[in-house]
Amino acid sequence: MERVLDPVFLAIRDVVERDLDRLGFHLASEKLLCDAFGSVTLEYHRRGTRLKLNWDGKDRWAWISIAPQPTNAYPHPESYRDVDAPFVAPNTMSRFLTTTEQGLARARELLTRLASAVDAKGDGARAV
Repeated sequence: MERVLDPVFLAIRDVVERDLDRLGFHLASEKLLCDAFGSVTLEYHRRGTRLKLNWDGKDRWAWISIAPQPTNAYPHPESYRDVDAPFVAPNTMSRFLTTTEQGLARARELLTRLASAVDAKGDGARAV
């Protein structure tokens, strides 16, 4: 069976993962929803922090949510915070991401916002 990932999502993932690797994160899980327009959730972990990179295949939008993980237990779903939250109104998208160039710009935007939400020393997520 063929699985096709959106090239815009792939561009975002590649840029984001380079920075996550530098920050000490590793891939923990990958969930592809073929029946949901190719939506994807990638989960990353490092000591004290869990992070999700989400791609909505229908709305063609990407976002990152982050949660503290002080123990080996998974964070409660309500503990995740969208790194966009301090910058944009809830559930608003400025545009559909239809080109790789738009995806790369969104990836850079997410990484800038992630920097204010993550402690680069590796000891957890800041409150966002």
